[in-house]
Amino acid sequence: MKVVKIIAVQFVLLVVGLIGIELALAYFLPLPVHGGMFVDAKGAIVPMTDNEFTLRPNLDVTHVSAEFSKRIRTNALGYRRVGDGGGAAEVLFLGDSFTFGHGVADEETFVAIVCTR
Repeated sequence: MKVVKIIAVQFVLLVVGLIGIELALAYFLPLPVHGGMFVDAKGAIVPMTDNEFTLRPNLDVTHVSAEFSKRIRTNALGYRRVGDGGGAAEVLFLGDSFTFGHGVADEETFVAIVCTR
């Protein structure tokens, strides 16, 4: 029983410590709001999404944050446009912001690199 109490106390200390670290990082090193903003060619801020699940179709915007400024384009379906968009899709990529290419230009995404090779 004593070992279980020690493990429980250590677990609580670990969780409290991780929460403390997270709060300290959020305070001293905050991330930019929503990873930056999206602006059109005229510099006006453009909403990137239609809803919480899909991107707006036929966009040509620049994703601007403190760390980068990269061009992002979407096709008629709201997917990130890679290349000229001609021909049928041969490969489907599922993933997160790394697959989407958060912070990189269209031609620098993982998908674009795989498709060109």
